[in-house]
Formats: sequence, C-alpha cells, structure tokens
Amino acid sequence: MIIALLVVALVSHEFPCLGVTATEKDARPPLYIGGLFPIAENDRWFVPHVDVICQMAIDHVNAQSTLLPDFRLVLRMNDTRCQLGRAIRQMVEQLNDRDGKIVALLGAGCSSVTKPLASASHFWNLLQMTFLSSSPTLTNKESHPNLFQLIATENSLNPARVALMKHYGWTKAIVIYEAEEIFAYNAKHLMRGLQDASIDVVAMEAISEDPLFSMEDALDRLKETKVRIIFGLFYEKMARKVICQASKRSFWSSKYTWILPGWYSSVTWYKDVKDVDCSVANMTKTLGGYFTVDGAGADQYGMQTVPILTGRTGNEVEEEFRRRTGGAKMTNYLSYGYDSVLATAWMLRLAVMKLKSQNRLDLLTGFSYKDPKLVHLFKSILNEPSFEFAGLMGTTTLHLNSSGKRRNSQTIGRPQVIEVRYNNGSYSSLYAIYSNRDETFEVMMMKDEFEKRLDSPMLEPMYYSMTLFAVMTSLAGVGIMFALFLLWFNISYRKTEIIKLSSPRLNNLIILGGIMECLSVVFLGFNGQFFPFSSFSIISCHMHPVLLYGGFTVSFGPMLVKTWRVSKIIKWSVTKARPVSVGSLSDLSLFAIVAVFLLVDAIIFTVWFVLNPARESIDTISVTPDVEFQWHHCVCDSRHTWLYVTYGYKTLLLVFGGYLAFEVRKVKIAALNDSRWIGISIYNVAVIFVAIFIFSTSITNPSISYGLVAGSIILVSITTLCLVFLPKMCMVLNKSTNLIRDCSGRSNTESDISDHVITRQSDLNSLERKNRSFREIIIMLLEERFLCDSTIERIAEIIGLPPPTGSRASSMKKPEINDENTVTTKTASSEGSDKDDSISISQLSGILV
Repeated sequence: MIIALLVVALVSHEFPCLGVTATEKDARPPLYIGGLFPIAENDRWFVPHVDVICQMAIDHVNAQSTLLPDFRLVLRMNDTRCQLGRAIRQMVEQLNDRDGKIVALLGAGCSSVTKPLASASHFWNLLQMTFLSSSPTLTNKESHPNLFQLIATENSLNPARVALMKHYGWTKAIVIYEAEEIFAYNAKHLMRGLQDASIDVVAMEAISEDPLFSMEDALDRLKETKVRIIFGLFYEKMARKVICQASKRSFWSSKYTWILPGWYSSVTWYKDVKDVDCSVANMTKTLGGYFTVDGAGADQYGMQTVPILTGRTGNEVEEEFRRRTGGAKMTNYLSYGYDSVLATAWMLRLAVMKLKSQNRLDLLTGFSYKDPKLVHLFKSILNEPSFEFAGLMGTTTLHLNSSGKRRNSQTIGRPQVIEVRYNNGSYSSLYAIYSNRDETFEVMMMKDEFEKRLDSPMLEPMYYSMTLFAVMTSLAGVGIMFALFLLWFNISYRKTEIIKLSSPRLNNLIILGGIMECLSVVFLGFNGQFFPFSSFSIISCHMHPVLLYGGFTVSFGPMLVKTWRVSKIIKWSVTKARPVSVGSLSDLSLFAIVAVFLLVDAIIFTVWFVLNPARESIDTISVTPDVEFQWHHCVCDSRHTWLYVTYGYKTLLLVFGGYLAFEVRKVKIAALNDSRWIGISIYNVAVIFVAIFIFSTSITNPSISYGLVAGSIILVSITTLCLVFLPKMCMVLNKSTNLIRDCSGRSNTESDISDHVITRQSDLNSLERKNRSFREIIIMLLEERFLCDSTIERIAEIIGLPPPTGSRASSMKKPEINDENTVTTKTASSEGSDKDDSISISQLSGILV
C-alpha cells in the first residue's frame, strides 16, 4: 500500500492528473489530451483551480455516455509556472509518454509560453487549443497553423475601452504597458482605436525590469503630461510594482483613473504587498476606484439554467466546482477552461463519426505524430460553420471566415459581451456592458462618481490682469507725456545760457531714451490678450528688449559723453595742454560716440535674434487640482546668456559714467556739470535693473512679475529725467545769472558761510577758530573762482576768442594769507585798450551748443 502511494505521489508530482477515479473504472479505450497550465502561484501569472475545472469537465464528458460512447478522455496536466523552458520539457515528456500519444494539447497559460509551443507543436501534427493566452499575435495561422484560441484576445476588448472613454467625453489618455509581446501588440491596437475615435494618446510607455525600460522614468514622463486617464496593460505582479511606484509620485485616485485588465487573480490583488515596498494604504489610495475590462462572465450568456453539452446547467457546474474547491469562485478563465474541454470532446465526437463512416478509425486509435491526416480532419471540423456547442460561455463556434476572423463571439476572442467593472476596495461591481454585436455601451450603475472626473486639468488661458495692464500702460503714458513736456521745455529754452551750456541737442536724446523705455512697458504687456499669439506677438517680444536696452543707451549715452567733455575741459585747463582738435568736443562728435554705443547694441540684438529668435512658450500654472492656467509668452533658448551679455555691456557704461562723474565732482558750474545727478541716476539704475533681472527670472506669477518689472522701468526712466532736468528747470525759472548758484537761489559762498555764522559771542577761542575757518573758506572760494575763470578763459583760448567779460584769471594769482592773517591777491598790471575784444558768457554757451 505504501509503495503504491509513493508511486502515485511520484507520478502526481511530475504529471499531476487529478480526479481520475471515475476514468479508472471506465473500460472504454482512452484518448489522451495534454494539458499545460500555470496552476500554482508563481512570479508571473497563474489561474487558481484551473486543474480542478479541467478535470471536472473531463469527468462530465466521460459521464455523458452519449457524447463519446466509444472512448474516454484522459487529461495529463502539468504546471508550467509560466516558464518557457519548463513548458517545453513537459510537452516533450508528454509527447514521449509510453502510455499513449496525446491527440490534442490544451494550453499553455502565458502567451509568451504558448507562442513558442504553438510554433513547434504543429511539427508533431498536434492540434493545440488555448483558453488562457489572449495575445493577438496567436491568431497568425502562418506561424501557428494548428492553434485555436477559445478565449477573447486582448485586442477584442479595446472597443469597450474606447466606448468607456467616449461615454465620459474623455479626449486624452496615456498608455503604460509591460514590455511583453501580448501587451505591446494590444497597446498599439488600442492606440489606433483611440485615435480613430478622435481621442489623443498623449504618451505611451513600455516598462520592464530592464533598466532600458525603467518604470520610474516612464512614470515621471507620464506625470509630466498631466493626463489623468491611464490604461495599464501588464501582468499582475508588474501591476503591483507600477501602482507602488505611482503612489510615490502622488498618482492619487482622487485625480487619476486607472483602466486595467479584468483577469487578475482576485479583487484584492493589489493588497498583496509582499513583493513591493509600499503599504496597503498607499496602494489603495493610489488605485482607489478603478475600471477593469474583460469578456463577460457566464452569467451574461444566460447559461445558468440552460443545459449545456454535458447535460448540466451553469449553476450545477458552479455548485460542483465550489464543492470540489471548498467554496472558490468561478472566473471567466475557469469557464473558458471548462468549455475548451467540451470543444475538444465535441470535435472528437464529430471526428469519430466521420472516421467510422470512412472505416478509418485506425487513424485515431493508432495516431502517429508523423501522419498529418488526423490533425487536418480536426482543423476542418473546427472550421466548419456547423461546429457549434453550448458551453458555459454561451454558444461557441470556432469557424473562420474568409478574412481569417472568427464568425462570432467566442472565436477570435471577440466576445459577444464585454464587461466593464468598477472596483473599489474589496468589491467589484458591474459598471457597464458593451455589446460587440450592436456596438452599444449600457451603463448599469446608478451612482457614478466618475461623471465629473476629468481626463486632464481644465486649461484656461492666462493673461495679465486688465487692471494691472491699464495701470502700467497709464503710468507709461504719464511718463511719455512728462518726457514730451521736458522736450518742449528744452526746445523752448534752448537759447538760455543754462540750457545752452547743458547741450540741448544731447538733452533731446536723453528725453528720447526715456520715451523708448516707457514704450517698452507697453510692448511688455502684449501676451496674446489683445492679439492672437502670432507673428505680431513675436515682433512685440523683440521690440521690448530693443526699446528697453536701446532706450537705456540713448538716455545714458548723452549724459556720459557730456560728462566726458567736461572732464576733458577741466583736464586741459589744469594742465595747460592743448587739445588735438577743438571739434572733438563738439556736439556732433558726441553724437558720433553715442551712435557707436547704439551700434554695439544693434550688433548684440542682431546676433541674439538670429541665433536664438524668440518663440512661443506655454507655461502651466496649477491653481486647483482640476484647473490650470496656460501662460503664453516668448522665450529664447539662451535668454539668460544674452541677458548677461547685455547687462555686462550696460554695467561697463554705468561704471565709466560713475568714474567720470567722480572726476568732475568739484566743478561748480551747475549748468555744465551734472555729475551729482548722474551719480544718483547711476545708483538708481543699478539697483532697479538688478531688481528687474531678479523679478523677470525668479518670480513665477506672470502678473506680479509684469507689475514689478514694468513699474521698475517706469520708475527708473522718470527718475532719471527728473534728476537731469528738474535742476535746470529750477535754475531757468529762478532766472539765475550766477552759473555757480544752486537751485535754491543761493550762491555756494553764501551757503557755505551761512553754515558758519557765529552763534556764540562769549567764547573768544571759538571765535578765533571760526575766524581761521572763515579765512580758509574764503581761500577755497577764491580758488574755485580762479578755477572757473581759468576754465572759461581756457575754453576761449582753445577756440581762439578773447576771455569773457569779468574774467580775471589771467591777471590774478592764487590768493594767499599774509603774515597778518589777511587774505590778499596780487593782480598784474595791464594796459587799457579802446577796443573791446572780450566775449560774454552767453557767447561761450553758444560755442558749446
């Protein structure tokens, strides 16, 4: 007895044939059928209790004496574990079994295993039927001539997937699939179906354990698309890994909707987290409520109460199955497995009848792998239109039409009914039924939480605030009007001595630069709000930097060259060196220098716009989970590089201008020397332009950035104009005749002495110290007067005219303090002359204009 049990155990280990008790008592000659299935749990995929349902179907066929009265079926089953090498070894062992040859082969499970077996089994003239492998590539009769698919192919389920998208009005989707042939073909077929329905497949990613198909990188790319409808095509184990990685990237179910295969082992498949580093809570939060698509179950075909080929009803089959398995639930795969045994039995019945009529039953009883006659007979029977039988999945036919497609529901795996199920937590509910025959999509659930679910965030165009744009444009308009007023003033008073000495034509350039800077604010505000984003918008994108940075050069260039001219005059006055040419200090020469500055700007802009022209860019700003704003604006590929070049060039001009302003700081001719105001302007420009650069590159909110940048530009342009022109206006309006007076109307002498008025009479020592201070001040003022007269005389000498009236520098020596602490000056004698060769201050100012 023990030896017998050991023998049975050994045989069962290698060929686990279950439920053979009934067949052992049957005296009919056996017909062997091979079975290769993924029975036990493995790393890929398996179908629990597939061995039980197949053996139960064998028992039912053998028990139905009228079905195969002359033979009994014996099923030899092996567990492939979805391993190709293991399956090949098992098939070879079954082919070489001494007990008898197998006349047909059922299996295998995974399509990656079935395909190689089907490519080889026809060399043994062996018929193969699969009810587990749904790869659409298995329908190729050239490479798999003896293979018949009973199960629905994955491609046949795609119409239901497309119908689900159309039902909700979703127009965007992404596809992520395992890098296996079955899923690759299905993904491409699905993409074509979606595109034919005008649904955009934004991205499609293949993943595997291979680093070349990195799951993490694929999910990162998919998240960047912001599309929320995800078709996942992978085996169950890979699905858990994908959901785990998705949870780490916040693919939360509140926003994302997953559509997965419906043939996973159980409803709670994702809660088996032993092979992933995620918690059940995170997996549930990520997956949440999701859809599955699969061929309809047996209950949709109305076979529960109708007798099938074995004489039992669907309910009776399911009840016995639960009894044998201890309460397991019937699945579609198990129903297909049961029907595959019925299809084989019905085929054998028809073959026996034909062979008997031809007196060639020996072809079956003496089956040889080298003789193709029997397999040809089997194929012809399966392809006959009359080949139909009633199974758990309805009336099934394996007939091929002229195009190579199955005639109806169960053949090519184009099931008559497809189920779309809604899964949440621990339950699965029928959501909708799709009919392949009618192409209808009937929703079964009353409450639908996906009605308001979006395929992607709502995209709204984003523009600058109209109020902000109006305010900035108005301020720019005020700045332009103010500049035009200064232009009027400069032209109207151009003949006054003060304006003449400040070079009115160069002043006009400064004003023009301020106008250009204010105009740049207007072009900065054009972002498609008033005009479509087109060539005009691109031109406006180019105009903004041209007006802004060109306006800076037009505004500060004249101030710089005017200060440079004053510096040269002072240098020549002090050193008595004669200039190479008096014309080098004329306004025309200064205009030429400013033109050189503008030429450098033109070169920078030309190279910039040719090498890296502006183009449209769209930035998305998330406001709520379901709403995103699209910000259309101009960018260029090397924007920061060109900004660095431009700012570097402008910084050099500012530094040089600051140096010149420092050199002429002691010149007291207020109308001639703007060094004080230039220094303040340089400070303002430096601070504000640094702020502009920071605002334009770091602040992400477009309206805030626009407001700060535009406000800064207006501020710097108006401030510069005020600093340059308001002191001159003040002097003109005060009708000042003393060119050394400041805007308050007091001379520098009066101002300085008034600061040292004696306020206390009691302290004699204090009076003496202040007396010495006064003497030093007087000496300083006389020296300044001497320097001013010397400068004016030097200019007159340079241009070949007599010194101005009132100038005494040529006849006066430097003031001194004698031994008696008295300030004295010595004047050289001069002869009188009847002829007046003197030149007035107004004539001198005319020379500078």
